[in-house]
Amino acid sequence: MLLNHKKKAIFHDIILLLIFLLMIIDYLLSYWGINILYYIEEYNPLMVSFMMLPFWQGIIIRILYSFTVLFVVRMLKDKLTNKITYTGVLNVLVLIQLIPYAAHAIWLFRYFK
Repeated sequence: MLLNHKKKAIFHDIILLLIFLLMIIDYLLSYWGINILYYIEEYNPLMVSFMMLPFWQGIIIRILYSFTVLFVVRMLKDKLTNKITYTGVLNVLVLIQLIPYAAHAIWLFRYFK
């Protein structure tokens, strides 16, 4: 039973790492498409100013933001009595992070076509 719990904990930490990587890669692809290739535009009004920052400032902010989100989610794990709910939260976060990748896939396909 304890071994199963440790495996689940490691799996959850791997999912958190995956979410972190998805958040950072999303920023990198967006920045590249907007500021390097000038191929796409940011339509999210909350992100327009953020995407116009110099790369080093933007990546630092994105890393801090990502760590903050994942820290809160990790703390949520300790508060939830039902671990299935925590797994559901992780699944939703992964799905939310995959949404921008559909847009990235479309513009990357069109750009390299």
